[in-house]
Amino acid sequence: MRQPASRDLVSALLLLDGLHSGYSAEGQCKTSAVDGIVEYGWLAASEPSKHCLVLTHSDIVPEGYASTTQCADLVDLELPSSPAIHVWGEPGSDAEAHLRQVREVGPWAMEHIVAPRLLPLSLGSELGLVAATFGLAAAAVILVG
Repeated sequence: MRQPASRDLVSALLLLDGLHSGYSAEGQCKTSAVDGIVEYGWLAASEPSKHCLVLTHSDIVPEGYASTTQCADLVDLELPSSPAIHVWGEPGSDAEAHLRQVREVGPWAMEHIVAPRLLPLSLGSELGLVAATFGLAAAAVILVG
């Protein structure tokens, strides 16, 4: 999302409990780590009929790096209010809360937020692209481990 040409190709960016970064000197999410997401959010706000951003987080507090809550809050503070920007938190601070993002929140967001925006795009000359990031590191350990 750091490259303007790439941002323009993405119709919907869906990040489910998956936006992390290292810590800043102040112990917060590094601004440089979320700059591309913020830029995409501004693009979505300026062209809500072409782009949307869905960013969710849980209450999980990881050791050694900024949480999805800290990163989502930083992104949310940097963006204007827009019908194309959806940032919210889901309760829970355990592995099940993280998995719920993929099992429940993601499908709901795809059906109710992303799909209605992509359908009109797919009827035109180009098919909208979806970039989805799932924070699956913990889920993979649980499912495989």
